[in-house]
Amino acid sequence: MTHPLADATTPPCFSAITPEAIGPVIAAVLAERDATAEHLVRTAPQGFSEAWLPLIDRMIAVDGAASIGAVHGGARGRALPRRT
Repeated sequence: MTHPLADATTPPCFSAITPEAIGPVIAAVLAERDATAEHLVRTAPQGFSEAWLPLIDRMIAVDGAASIGAVHGGARGRALPRRT
């Protein structure tokens, strides 16, 4: 995933977190997670690093994308209060 909002290893650029940006990022990381899971089912890898690490990486990306949604307003659609 190349979208900066989906990178769970670095804090996002908060000005890039908009309702329009969040949906496509979440959809993309979910699609990547699903594709990874389907690939693992098809190929049935035997080792831990081949079987679990790719899925864990995708789950981390999903968590990162989900947290940007929480930062922007969470499940209730409300933005966090701004500090003045």
